Amino acid sequence: MRGVVKWFDQAKGFGFVVDETGGVDILLHANVLRNFGQSSVADGAQVEISVQDTARGMQAVAILSIKPPDWRALPLLADFEDIGEDVINMAVLEPARVKWFDKIKGFGFATVFKRPEDVFLHIEVLRQSGLSDLAPGEALAVKAIDGKRGRMAVEIRAWDLASSDMKVCHSFCASLVLVVFFAAQAVGAQCADTIVKLRGDWGVVTFRVEVADTQASRSRGLMHREHLAAQSGMLFLYPAPQRVGFWMRNTLISLDMIFINKAGRVSMIHHRAEPLDETLIYGGEDILSVLEINGGLANELGITSGSEVQSPLLPQKSAAWACP
Repeated sequence: MRGVVKWFDQAKGFGFVVDETGGVDILLHANVLRNFGQSSVADGAQVEISVQDTARGMQAVAILSIKPPDWRALPLLADFEDIGEDVINMAVLEPARVKWFDKIKGFGFATVFKRPEDVFLHIEVLRQSGLSDLAPGEALAVKAIDGKRGRMAVEIRAWDLASSDMKVCHSFCASLVLVVFFAAQAVGAQCADTIVKLRGDWGVVTFRVEVADTQASRSRGLMHREHLAAQSGMLFLYPAPQRVGFWMRNTLISLDMIFINKAGRVSMIHHRAEPLDETLIYGGEDILSVLEINGGLANELGITSGSEVQSPLLPQKSAAWACP
């Protein structure tokens, strides 16, 4: 079905969509949005979604497309009034990562790969790009120009969508992976249940995760998913260290499985588990949690056994990398 975003609150983790033909509001959960590759969506954005009627009402279960609100009738931002349209149109996509963004203040900054200066992010540019908020460490693609505030973004895209654009070269995609993950720890996201960090001699990685901490959620895992955003994953938690086995039944995408021991260190990594393969995969005898991410990403980032893992959901007293 097609509809329009009524509102979405990133802090609350949900929002609502209005069916273009009328009817009841449709719940849009943050996990569904993340599976599409975005962490927020602007009010008024046009969406195409798959929906399901549940005991709680109508809910979106998948996003097929998002079209930003039509802002063409709005006046150009004052910051860009003295800049020629040809200059704006000639700006090219660059891989970037959010340094910080304050929705109340209406602006923030991003760091751009291989550039020393930060890029100014205005909330109106964010909204015109179909987004409503940004999180520290979030990956983006930006088009930036030199303006009144230094380097300023004139367009902002979620990085999953930008990397699939046919105009974007292969070197951009490779650079984007690097800028997302090899970031200074001080700028990374703070400890939160939905954040998992890994670090080692190879660098620092931040993932946004869904948590599977019940028998039902662990059994379901990432089954039937057709897409997993590059910065996303699923963290499986167990009540006590144990020997665990995983398989890929009903799992449609290749995954890397990162097995984590009771000390909060990577015990073993199984690379590129094959979709639908029912061969059991074991990661050790004292596994307390397992992180699943996109297949091949662990090798691309250089994640190794012995790497330290940070999450408030892991035991903090014995953690190799405890939360501050």
